[in-house]
Amino acid sequence: MLVKEAIKQSLDMIDILNKYNIRYYKKMCSCPFHGKDKNYSMQINEKSFYCHACGKGGDLIEFVQGLFHLGFQEAMDKINIDFGLGIQTRGVLKKNEIERLNREYEIKVEKELQEKLRKTNEFIKMSDEFRELGRKIAEAAKDITYYNWELKVSDIAKMDIRREILDLEMEELNKEG
Repeated sequence: MLVKEAIKQSLDMIDILNKYNIRYYKKMCSCPFHGKDKNYSMQINEKSFYCHACGKGGDLIEFVQGLFHLGFQEAMDKINIDFGLGIQTRGVLKKNEIERLNREYEIKVEKELQEKLRKTNEFIKMSDEFRELGRKIAEAAKDITYYNWELKVSDIAKMDIRREILDLEMEELNKEG
């Protein structure tokens, strides 16, 4: 059996995604090949993938090739060692080279996570600021409403007093006349 076929029989795309910490949901994930992709544009099948945004697709070995910028044989060696498959390969990549690649990938993922955390904290701070601003606006609106109510009450009271004065004046005129 060919090495490629042995790898493909042993693993599926979900195994690859889990191993390399790529989040997915309902067989969709963000495409790691066309830059920062916030949308889940890559469709994950059992043994293959296809990105609806950039058009990149292939099998799980091609996925690892693209993810780590490796050649075909190097990608097979990496998968073989990372998953402990024990498949006899040509050994283009040595174990220490694969460990270096894994460390570099983990550093890249860690930086991306730190950036997401920074943005999340900024969003939380902005949310708190907006919440405080909303509270201040609500207080101001309450004060304005109370002030307007006071004005309306005093205007009505003034109108009632004027009406009473006019009524009294009319009574006096009627008595005189």
